[in-house]
Amino acid sequence: METFIKDRAALIGRRDFLKMGMIAGLGIVIPEVLSCNAKEVSGVGRMLSRVVLSDLKENMVVIPTDLAGKIAVIHFWASWCPTCRDEMMLLDAMGRKYRDKGVLTYSIGIGEKRKKAVSYIENLHITYPILLDPGSITQKQFGIAGIPTYYILDRGGIIRYKILGKADKDGLDKMIGALL
Repeated sequence: METFIKDRAALIGRRDFLKMGMIAGLGIVIPEVLSCNAKEVSGVGRMLSRVVLSDLKENMVVIPTDLAGKIAVIHFWASWCPTCRDEMMLLDAMGRKYRDKGVLTYSIGIGEKRKKAVSYIENLHITYPILLDPGSITQKQFGIAGIPTYYILDRGGIIRYKILGKADKDGLDKMIGALL
């Protein structure tokens, strides 16, 4: 493969070869960037598939059944994610702020086992359920392409917002506020 690339670069010139590579790369990246701003983002407008997960206290949570009638903010995380700890603290504050208005918050650790998750959130004093998905079934089932990802569901269990990457307080406030 390396020889093929060198041969092609020599035939068409290095600068033109690099331009072609950049254009090809943009063909992959631009649709994804645009999808974040467009009305229809993958998953938005549909219900999540049914899945049963356990929290750190080994209580079972059935999604979307246990979310019925509530607005839900679901955060997908992993212990290798450097920003996820801060986001969990933000999500905890949001959950406390909106709890009396029927908002539930959850974090789902994709590929995380209990011991690693407990170590990761140690000293954070999280008051909302941290769910574990050690087999990473939610990654494919819910279409999670990267960590962190957020889904915000309305009271009918429909995904109304999807955040790819880090979330911020103002953005979450606006999205939750729009569903209240």
